[in-house]
Amino acid sequence: MIVEAHELRQRFAERVAALSGYEEADAPFDPGTAPANVALRSFSVLLPQTLANGTRDRSGGAMEVKTRVIVRCQSAVNLAGPGRIAAMDLEMKAEAGMVRHMMKQGETWMYGLRVAFAGIERVIMLGDEWLQTDVNFDVGHTVQL
Repeated sequence: MIVEAHELRQRFAERVAALSGYEEADAPFDPGTAPANVALRSFSVLLPQTLANGTRDRSGGAMEVKTRVIVRCQSAVNLAGPGRIAAMDLEMKAEAGMVRHMMKQGETWMYGLRVAFAGIERVIMLGDEWLQTDVNFDVGHTVQL
C-alpha cells in the first residue's frame, strides 16, 4: 500500500489528537516559545528525514522507505519549585501512555506502515516552566515514484 509523507503525518496527528489532553499546534514549535493554551499538551508531527530502505519496485513504480517521525509536545510544568519530581513523573507517565497508544497492534491507522518506537528526548525551557518532549518513531512505508 502506498503511504505518502503527508498521509503519514496526518495519520500520526489524528492518532495523537485522539489522546485526552493533546491539541495539535498550527505549526512546529520554535525553540523557546510557549503554547497558547497551558491547559493542554500542544503537539506537532514532524518528518525530518526519509531514507531509501531497499530497492525500487520497477513494475509498480514504488519504493520502500523509512521515515523518522517526531511527535513534538510542549506542556506547561512547574520544574522550578517544590513538586518538581512529581511534575516530571507526571509528564513521563503521559509520554509512556502516548507510546503505548501509538504502538498498539492491530489498529487500522497502522495499515501499510511498519512503526517502531525509536526513543524520547526532553528539553526543559523558559525558566523551568515548559517541557518539550520529542517522541521518535521510525516508520517503514512505500511511496510512489
